Amino acid sequence: MKNKTENSLPKMMLGSVHAQYVRCGRASCKCARGELHGTYHYLFTRVNGKVTKRYLKADEVEQVRVACLAWREEEKARRAKSRETWQILREINARLRDAVKQIKTSVGG
Repeated sequence: MKNKTENSLPKMMLGSVHAQYVRCGRASCKCARGELHGTYHYLFTRVNGKVTKRYLKADEVEQVRVACLAWREEEKARRAKSRETWQILREINARLRDAVKQIKTSVGG
């Protein structure tokens, strides 16, 4: 009996799902004449700067697609939060510069 967690996929996943038609390579096959096999779904990701491609079973496609979308949404939220944080830091830095200028002028230096 298989464990349910054995085949579970992550809730968030970097990459994107694409459908492709393929050639099998046999000279006598219809795909050699241009009638390709498919569609087959693949997960494309980038690892160390190189694009990787992993075949997805039909029952995995929607779950992986949702996981990829969840990752993109989470990444969008992280980037927005990062932009907000940097903006706050820039404002604090500007206020500190202004305060230092005021102190220098009031001291006479």
